[in-house]
Amino acid sequence: MKSHKEDRYERLKRSAAHVVEGRELAHLQQVLLEMVLDLQAVCDRNGLKCFMVGGSALGAVRHGGFIPWDDDVDLSMPREDLEKLKKIFRKELGEKYILNAPNYEGNASNRFVKILKKGTRFVEANVPEDERSCIKIDIFPLENVPDNPIVRWVKGIHCTFLMFAGGMLLSYEEGRIRKERMNLRAFAGMMLSFRSSSRWFDRFDKACRSGNERSRDVSLPSGRKHYFGEILPRSAVFPLSTIPFEGHPMKIFADPDCALNNLYGSYMDIPPEEKREKHYVDKIEF
Repeated sequence: MKSHKEDRYERLKRSAAHVVEGRELAHLQQVLLEMVLDLQAVCDRNGLKCFMVGGSALGAVRHGGFIPWDDDVDLSMPREDLEKLKKIFRKELGEKYILNAPNYEGNASNRFVKILKKGTRFVEANVPEDERSCIKIDIFPLENVPDNPIVRWVKGIHCTFLMFAGGMLLSYEEGRIRKERMNLRAFAGMMLSFRSSSRWFDRFDKACRSGNERSRDVSLPSGRKHYFGEILPRSAVFPLSTIPFEGHPMKIFADPDCALNNLYGSYMDIPPEEKREKHYVDKIEF
């Protein structure tokens, strides 16, 4: 029996999927930069904190801008500020953009927040095209982490389960888990389908929240290393510092070295070609 990765690779070969590169990538990065600047201007006007994380923070530190092969933007906002952004989004940014987020208007398409640019298309390989298939930037909510180790452990396990439930069901709904093959992934998707993936993401989003603004640590539970892997000392995040990104001042962690070491290890080393993270797309329109 073929593995999930082998099956996905064969489907990619049969599709029209391609890696965004060259002039197309340069155009995409310029659109993403304009989106970030629009968001940053709104945040500055309204006293909201927004800063670069993940690959965008790595690109800022290592390359002074985008990682040369990167085709997305990773941002974060403290939970309190993110909730304020939701309330003003339509007035401030609704003409050009759509906010797709858990516990917001409509159904969330992922565990974190996405800002979509109207009038564009960005269709990832093997993902059904819909009204949310747009060029987008990602925002990962920054959450307070309980100081009590038992409460932290219980909360982290709960959040991680809900996140995987939503992700597994989304793959099942989109057909990325082959329903005709009754393996563990397909069985889990079927068992979780009593609730839609968007409702699982809503529950995950609420479970991650904590009102203790003085907690010792914070986390990005919806990040690539999930709740426990994304925990950082609050002092490594705040107060935010400023760094040049494609010639523009952008906010970043107070201690980027701490955050990037936690996420990537030896982050200043350029990975070989075969280990560079790239996304396959079926369609991209500006």
